[in-house]
Amino acid sequence: MNRNFITTPAVPQFYFLNPKPEDIHIEDIACALSKTCRFNGLIPVFYSVAEHSILVSKILEKQGAEMLTVFAGLLHDAEEAYLPDIPSPIKKVMTEAQRIYFRLSLIISEKYGINYAKWEAIEDIDRRLCTAEARALGIWNDQWDDTGESLEVDFFWLSPEDAEEVFLKRYAVLRDKL
Repeated sequence: MNRNFITTPAVPQFYFLNPKPEDIHIEDIACALSKTCRFNGLIPVFYSVAEHSILVSKILEKQGAEMLTVFAGLLHDAEEAYLPDIPSPIKKVMTEAQRIYFRLSLIISEKYGINYAKWEAIEDIDRRLCTAEARALGIWNDQWDDTGESLEVDFFWLSPEDAEEVFLKRYAVLRDKL
C-alpha cells in the first residue's frame, strides 16, 4: 500500500509524489500558506507566506504586469501548501526535494493555467521582496546573496486568519480579471 500521502482539509489522501490537478484546491493553498511563516519562522514576528504572495501579486500589478503574471505571482509559492518550504540555501543541495517541488509546481501551473506567465518578472519581485522583508524583520546581513534592489513595501503582519481571508479574496478578484 502506498503511504506517500498527506491529508488536507479537501483531500483525504494527497499523493505528493504523484499529484493530480483535481487534488489541488485553492482553499488548501490559502489555509496552509496563511499558517506558514517566512524564513523558516526564524523571525521576530509572524509573517506568512500568504502575505508574501499577496504582496508579490500587488507589486507586479502596480508595476503594470499582465494579469496572468499578477495571478501567477499570487500562486508562485503554492507548492509550499503541500510540501513544507525548505530555506533556499538548503533546498539548493537537496536535489530530490527540488524534483518533487518542481513536479508539484507544474501540476499547480496546469491547474490554474499559469504556465505562460512571465516567471522571470515574478522571480525578480520575489527576490527583491525577500530583501525588503529581511530588512524589515531585522535579519538582513551582508553575507546574504545579492537579491537585487530592495522594494519599498508596507507590511501588514497579518494574522493567519486574516492572511487566509485576504489571500482568498485576492485570488477571487484576480481570477475574475483573467
